[in-house]
Amino acid sequence: IDADLRRPAIARLLVEKATPGLSNVLAGLSGEDAAIRASAYPGLDILLSGDVPPNPAELLGSERMADMLEKLSKRYDYILIDAPPVNIVSDTCVIANMLDGVLLLARQERSRKDNIKRAVNSLKLTGAKLLGCVFNGAPRETKGYYYYNEQ
Repeated sequence: IDADLRRPAIARLLVEKATPGLSNVLAGLSGEDAAIRASAYPGLDILLSGDVPPNPAELLGSERMADMLEKLSKRYDYILIDAPPVNIVSDTCVIANMLDGVLLLARQERSRKDNIKRAVNSLKLTGAKLLGCVFNGAPRETKGYYYYNEQ
């Protein structure tokens, strides 16, 4: 689910039209079945962001969002939600307590330690279950573990 309703990216990455999508479902303009699409990968469906709404946090924090997640959890084994950065807008914190768990993503060379700590604290304050942190953007080529260096 692309839940970044302010700066959606998944539709652009997939070169697809984002509408109808999550915002349309939450605004009552579309049903989930009309908005959910099959992907190129078997067993993976996608719910894109939809139209950019004037009230993203309100839509994401709505009872309709909670109901939709409850309904989809009966239909899917796993639901992955792409949400905006925690420290930038409140949207992620609004939905975090509706989820079974949250993975925080941090990018090398861009995410500062103090910002990561602030994001963790914000998520904890909402009652979110923080599963861990994924550190991405690290170089692919490594010389080995710090004590197993290859010579």
